[in-house]
Amino acid sequence: MLVNAIVLYAHYDLFSPFFYTIINFWINLVDAKSATFFSRYPGHYLLLPYYFGWAKLLVGLIFEGLVLGLVAGYFYNSYAVRTVAKRFTFKKVFKIWPQLVLGWLVIYSLGLMISLYFPDWFEFLHQYSRRRLFAFNLGLIPLVTSFILALFYFVLPAIVIYGDNFLQAIVRSLKLFIRRPFSTLTLAVTVVIIPSCITGLAGQTTEIVEKFRPELVFWLLLAGLAVELIANFFWIGTAVRFLIDDQDH
Repeated sequence: MLVNAIVLYAHYDLFSPFFYTIINFWINLVDAKSATFFSRYPGHYLLLPYYFGWAKLLVGLIFEGLVLGLVAGYFYNSYAVRTVAKRFTFKKVFKIWPQLVLGWLVIYSLGLMISLYFPDWFEFLHQYSRRRLFAFNLGLIPLVTSFILALFYFVLPAIVIYGDNFLQAIVRSLKLFIRRPFSTLTLAVTVVIIPSCITGLAGQTTEIVEKFRPELVFWLLLAGLAVELIANFFWIGTAVRFLIDDQDH
């Protein structure tokens, strides 16, 4: 979360001498046509979720798989009875970093596709109505995202605990979901629902800028990072506990 928070603040305070050069380069790299609008008020807040979203993807691609793998190792060390020689360490998890990245990328990419393309695919449900679109983004999309996470709920912990490659971990996760669909889906909804709602609210930039203070976009994104941190600990902790119980049986 710390890296994401710094990146978010850099986008927020882009004219700071500490951040201007790199952020200016970044926004022109992502979308040069909108870069000028982003550097002006209130366009800065209208486009903040867009530019930060792509930056967060890059940060996640580099770090998030490893961090979640370390969290899985921490929970497994806490839950399982293991000798010191067999305990998971940073070095052991670091060796499987590429597999964790691939596993994380599968999960994140599917979630990103849902958020990007679902509104267009089901435009007939919310066409010509801001209220229906708002309900769609804060209702249906989080539920579908929860289902996707439920399918892949055990992928990252399985890579750490069993030494699976990401394809083997996906197969293992799907088998566990088929055996315990209701429990897994309930856990996934718990993980997804609050962060998705906050992210969805932050994405309503036009309404926020028109009706509230534009700076609220930044604070919602920051709150989303904090809630996401808690949700990820819950996700990995419950997934590891589930896998340990499955081993015992």
